[in-house]
Order: sequence, then structure tokens, then C-alpha cells
Amino acid sequence: MTTKLRKLHARLGALRRRRSSVRWLTGYSAMAVALLWLLVALFLADWLLRMNRPERIVGMVVCAGVLVWAFRRYTVPWLGHRETELDMALMVEKQQRIDSDVVAAIQFESPEAPQWGSVRLEEAVIDHTAPVADRINVTEGIPREALVRRMTALALTGVLLAIGVWQFPAYFDAFLNRLLLGSRHYPSKTLIEIVRINGREVDLSGWRSTAVKVSYGKPVRFEVTCRGELPESGEVSMKTIRGGMAASVTLNRTEPNPKIAESRIYASELPRLIDSVNYQVFVGDAWTDPAELLLVPLPLVDVQMEVAPPKYAAAEAAGPSAIGMRQISVLEGSQVTLRIVSDKRLKEAKVTIEGKDAAYDMVRDEAPLMADVEDCWKLAPAETPLGAVTEPVHFSVQATDADGLQLERPIQGVIRIRADQPPRILASAITKIVLPTAKPTLTYQASDDFGLAQIAVVPEVVKSSGITEQREEIVIYRLPEGQEPKRLLQDGHPLDLTPLKLVKGDQLKISLRAVDYRGSEKGKSSLSEPLVFQVTDEAGILAAISEADKESAKQLRIMIERQIDVGEGR
Repeated sequence: MTTKLRKLHARLGALRRRRSSVRWLTGYSAMAVALLWLLVALFLADWLLRMNRPERIVGMVVCAGVLVWAFRRYTVPWLGHRETELDMALMVEKQQRIDSDVVAAIQFESPEAPQWGSVRLEEAVIDHTAPVADRINVTEGIPREALVRRMTALALTGVLLAIGVWQFPAYFDAFLNRLLLGSRHYPSKTLIEIVRINGREVDLSGWRSTAVKVSYGKPVRFEVTCRGELPESGEVSMKTIRGGMAASVTLNRTEPNPKIAESRIYASELPRLIDSVNYQVFVGDAWTDPAELLLVPLPLVDVQMEVAPPKYAAAEAAGPSAIGMRQISVLEGSQVTLRIVSDKRLKEAKVTIEGKDAAYDMVRDEAPLMADVEDCWKLAPAETPLGAVTEPVHFSVQATDADGLQLERPIQGVIRIRADQPPRILASAITKIVLPTAKPTLTYQASDDFGLAQIAVVPEVVKSSGITEQREEIVIYRLPEGQEPKRLLQDGHPLDLTPLKLVKGDQLKISLRAVDYRGSEKGKSSLSEPLVFQVTDEAGILAAISEADKESAKQLRIMIERQIDVGEGR
């Protein structure tokens, strides 16, 4: 049974597939025509109205709505039903006037047919219908009129668009970019190459123009580099984000940009900005997409200096200074850790010392923050002049916050030196006439702010011939290891003159040198006023004593006479 109607099934299947293809093409050709003309309309609106991204999105949403309507109106009716083989058989019988019962033959071929009645009758109907397959025309009954009209419209639309793309490829590329919400503009006689605001270049190539952050109440300078057809001026149009108030500033043509050939810079400055705005730049027939100028407060930055005096000056006051103190005095050799605190998160901070171009980078301080402090940075002093301050230091601090804004003026500060004064020492002796082997006692008193490390005798011999000889210093006191230095020393020391090999007639000058204690650093020293000794022999000593006795007797006689004169006067 199957083999008898095989050709009939094939012819009916071909007819059904062709009708389905025609319906599909008819429906979707209308969809394609609608889509192409909607793209044309969107291009014209975008080109004429200079639509920004939100407006383009709205336009695409409207076009999508129209496309959905066109799909339901012109496409869905052609796709809304499916035809079976029996449908094809009924249509063939009707349109091609076939007197054989094609539908009945197809039904009698089903497995359930033997249950319906006479099998012989069913076979007779099938045998009578099988030759009809050769008479079925599979091209008849296909609706071509609507397909021809719509394919013609699609072809004409495609040809027109192809000609437009061929003639204006730059417009086509720009439209595709803008259709994908890119920032490319249509070709214009004037080209905007660079936009700078307060020296910062604005990214014009991204999906969305970069928002520029500026300081509240500060001037805003616009610099726009253009090439191509260059008019005398341009304009920056602004509208406040919240209130919608509009304003504009004129861009004046200035000098060329040396980095771009045949270009000019258009510049202008807004004296102060007190509200966030949306802005657009217009020069000639070129323009930029709307972007934001956001007002942000400058960071409130201040300094704090932590002083660590030298180890030998442990009693010296140490610790952080008050925030805001920008001038301090420190003991010579102290280490100063410089910190800055901010009420905003900072991106970087730099310290310039003594006006040098090379700045030192600060690092974020991970110590717990104080109240009202959002961020804290410090300068590690080890590799800087602040590691051991030995002379006055002038410094300046510049900080950049997370918004890329810098302080209007760098913070200036001074670290002054409070010198560690050298020690003070006084020396005295009872007699000034000595024998070459004598041991005159030297009495001394030495003092220092932080302690004494050493006291030594500095001998100098003047020969009778006038030649001066320096002798090796003799240490009479040295700070014992492990002991705290004393700030005041008072003592007497018998100085043995024998090693000096003095002879009669020599003059001995003795100075005492005091060296203060400065830990691992070399201490500073001071000399006492010299003590002058005359070297003589025993006869000289006796003569000096005799002369001293005569002088004493003379002084005593003068005193007695004065007392007598006073008594007689009464």
C-alpha cells in the first residue's frame, strides 16, 4: 500500500514545503523592509538632531517597538498556521479539479483502515488514485503576489542603502559605532581632537565621556584642540545637573598645538564653579557628547611631626607635635617622622625638602586613625635628611586625593635646630711656679647639657728660645663603659710633669679639654682658659717665696698704715 502512493506523498510534501517557504519569505521580507527603513529613520534623526547616548537609546527603543508592531501586523499572519498533507490533498482536489478521491486514498493507507470496512474496496480506491500523482502541479496554489511585492521593496531598499554606504562609508561606520552606543561622530569639517579641563585630558573615545572633577569655587579652564576648518571661536554649553540652569562660555582661538599638525587651541576660563554641570563643546560643526563637571571639596590636609631625639638625650622631650604645627625646633641629630592627615582618602603624597626637584614619596600609615581623620601618610626618615637633622630644614607637602585633586598650595613647614651646646670647663691651680718634676694639682669644674664623656689635659711648652712644642694630651677622666654620663664634674688632678721633660726657663701652658657625650657620634669639645706655669729650680722657688714674702709684708704694712690714719682721723 505504501509503495502505491509513494509518489503522491512526495508531490504533496513538496507542495507543502514550497508553500511554507513562500509564507516565511513573505512574512520576513516585510520585517526586513521595516527594519531597514527604521534604521534609515534612526540615522536621519541621529545625524540631524545630534543625539546623545540617552536619546539614541530612546530612539532605538521606539524603533524596536515599531518593529514589533510590524512583525505582528505583516509577519505573524503568514506564520500563524501549519498545513498538513490532508490540507494539501483537499487543496489539490479543489484547485486542480481531480475527480479521484485523493483524501480517501491517503486515509485508507493508514494502519487503522482495515477496521473501517471492506479491505478490497480500500485497495480499489488506492489503486485508482495512485496514477493521479503524475497530474499534480506542485507550483500551482502558491501565493506569489505578496511575495513579489515585498521582495521588490526589499531589493529596492537594499540597492538604495548599498549606494548610500558606497558613497558615504564614513557616515556608515560612524552610524554603526553610534548604534552600538559608541562615541564616534559623523564626519564634519571641523574635528575636535583633544579636550582638556584644568590641564587634564578628557577621554572622548570611551562608551561614556569621563566625568571631570573640579574644586568648589575654583576657576575652570577649557582647552580644546581642533583641526580642519577652524572658525574664530567655539562654545562650551553648560547646564546644572540639579536645577537645570543653563550658561555658556566662549572659546577663543589661540596658538597652534605643537603635537598636532595644522591645529589650533580654543581656550576659555570660567572664573568659578559653584555647582555640578553637564557640558558640551561646540566648535564649527563639531561637537562632543554631554559630560559631567562634578564639584568635589578639596581634601583638608595637615601635618604632624614626630620627633625622636638622639639616644644620648633620652631625657629630651619626644613624641608627635600637635596637628597643624608647621614649625618646630629639635635637638641637633634628632630624627623627625613627617606625617600628613586628611579628611579624604588620598591617592598619593610627596614631600619636597629644601626646594629640590626630587620629591620623596610618602607611604600610607597603617596605624589606627584619629577621629575625623580618613587617611594618614608618613615619610620614612631613614633615607632622607630627616633621619638625622643637623641643620634647618624647609619642606613642602603636596597631596593628591582619590578624585585626582591637589592642594591649592603645598603645605610649607620648617624644622629648626636647637644646637647641643659644647661643654663648659673651668680650671685653676694654686701655684704658677713649678719644678720640672713637680705634681701641681689642677682643679676643674666641667658641665654639659646631657653629660660628659672625657676630660683631658692639653700641654703646650714654650722654650726659652721662643719655640712652642705641642705635647700629647693626657686623659684624666673617661666615662666608664655602661655608666650614665654625668652632667657636672668637679675634681682635682695632680699632674705629673716628669714625662714632659721640662727644663728651667720653660713656660708650660695647660688647658683642659672637655668632650661631651653624644652616644655613637663624636662629641664636641671645649678648652678652658690656659694655666701658665713657669718652670724653675729650687733656688728660683725660694726666690719666688722670698719675693712673695716681701710682697706680703709690704701689703701688711700698707694695711696697718691705713688703719692708723683712720684712727687719727677720729
